[in-house]
Amino acid sequence: MNGQSAPKGGQGGAGLQMTALWTKDSVDKVVSWYRDQLKGKSGFKEANTQSGATTSGNGTGGEAAFTFTSGNTTKTVMIRKSSQSKGGTVIMIGDMPQGMPSNQGSGQNGSGQTY
Repeated sequence: MNGQSAPKGGQGGAGLQMTALWTKDSVDKVVSWYRDQLKGKSGFKEANTQSGATTSGNGTGGEAAFTFTSGNTTKTVMIRKSSQSKGGTVIMIGDMPQGMPSNQGSGQNGSGQTY
């Protein structure tokens, strides 16, 4: 997967850190790649966030999220189709210390920007 890192990451409140990446690859290709890389990790979970989407590998419906644990941190990878005119896929990667409430559905990274 050939992606580009955007300087959009930042540190939100209470230690939440997010990094935004963009690639010209399709959502399905990116989801498949991350699934293959992460499925063996401790606490691995997958959630497709569009209604009607399945986790059977038959497509993502445009969005997916993966979580797993590493030490005392929950790692989150959120993938969705880019809303920019150039298309492609946006990947948000974040670290959440254990005990911190989840705010996954906010649509914002640590800098407050919405994608």
